[in-house]
Amino acid sequence: MEQNNARHEIRFIVERDRMSGVGISLDTLAAAYELLSVTTPFRGLRLPASHDIIFQLTKDKALAGYCNLTDATMISISSHFHSQLQPLLVTMAHEMIHLHEFRKYGKAGHGETFQKLATRVCRAHGFDPKVFR
Repeated sequence: MEQNNARHEIRFIVERDRMSGVGISLDTLAAAYELLSVTTPFRGLRLPASHDIIFQLTKDKALAGYCNLTDATMISISSHFHSQLQPLLVTMAHEMIHLHEFRKYGKAGHGETFQKLATRVCRAHGFDPKVFR
């Protein structure tokens, strides 16, 4: 009987988490950035430390993420698209590629340079390359 109650409780927790997601916060954004920055290929790119980035959490329904390319110090992520960690990590990786491009070349986009690095990121992390186009 106790095992049945435990299964019911676990099922309830899983269903509740599916509805609410993991609770994306500014701390979660910084942690996602930090995690990715110590993995291949980001660890070799000399990106700024997370405490030098301004993270912004929005509720934008049109834009999943945005890297401010005016001074390359702000990354915005929309909570509308990110209730789970996997999509957050994909979007953060995408914005980190833009950040790297801007810092290295003074411009960023979705051109050949972006796509080459995106291919490396997707291979290393198992992300879908279509999301990076």
